Amino acid sequence: MLPTPPIPFEDIVGKPLSATLAGLLSRAYGESSKDEDADRLQLSFPSSGLYVLVDKATERVIDCALFSRPGARWTGEPYRWQLPAGLTFGMSREEVRAVAGTSVESNDRFRWDRWDLGKYLVRAGYTSTGHLVTVDVLAG
Repeated sequence: MLPTPPIPFEDIVGKPLSATLAGLLSRAYGESSKDEDADRLQLSFPSSGLYVLVDKATERVIDCALFSRPGARWTGEPYRWQLPAGLTFGMSREEVRAVAGTSVESNDRFRWDRWDLGKYLVRAGYTSTGHLVTVDVLAG
């Protein structure tokens, strides 16, 4: 069994990126690098398999992206804590749906499913062979 995340997702997603939250993220997930454009700030934690997106207009965290391995969107280490909704990297799409239930939205072309978990939304991304490879924890 993987350990629980150092910070509960409900304490991150949808919250303003204050100095306190930024400090908690750094202590929990290591040193981060910043990338930004006109609309968003991205804090990448390469040693922890996580990046955090912040909407610049609202200053709220809108996404925590969790990665199982390096790939097109991620070059760092894998995320090594428990995933939300009882998910586990490598599960087949059918296994994910059996664990998480019926998705509220899905996209076969881009290979993802999304669930509303109340405190946040979860989007599962799959490989071309149909296995869970990324999880996005999104603000509702």
